[in-house]
Amino acid sequence: MNKRLLVAAIFAALYGCGSQPTQEEPKAGVEERTPAARPATPAPTPPPTVSRPAPQPAVQYNPLKDPKNILSKRSVYYDYDKDDIKEEYRPMLQAHARYLSEHASAKVLIQGNCDERGSREYNIA
Repeated sequence: MNKRLLVAAIFAALYGCGSQPTQEEPKAGVEERTPAARPATPAPTPPPTVSRPAPQPAVQYNPLKDPKNILSKRSVYYDYDKDDIKEEYRPMLQAHARYLSEHASAKVLIQGNCDERGSREYNIA
């Protein structure tokens, strides 16, 4: 009995695979129009799309950290036993003064250092 079922299943599978789709034939009395026979109507062209770049977030520019900006320079060196500001440092100090007057919320730390010459008491004085 199992052999008959197996043979029937094989025939059913082969029969199902052997069928091909049939092409639909045109009905009698109906004129089939070919694409060339249809009236030519141009397809509407969509208007060109103009894409604008997405707005970029404003980049915070910090002139104090730009190595090309004079405000990135902060050290003033003095001659031995002198407290006069040298001419080479004046443009830098003026730029910092301008920046501070335009940015009232900015904070300043003034720090003084000495070199290894002289005693501790001399450098403190």
